[in-house]
Amino acid sequence: MAGLPLAFALLFIGLLWCVYQLARNEIGNE
Repeated sequence: MAGLPLAFALLFIGLLWCVYQLARNEIGNE
């Protein structure tokens, strides 16, 4: 079960990345 925490970590990083990109895009549109 060593790969499960890694999968969750990657999923969490991906989610944060999406939020970061959206926030940066919103700020760029101002």
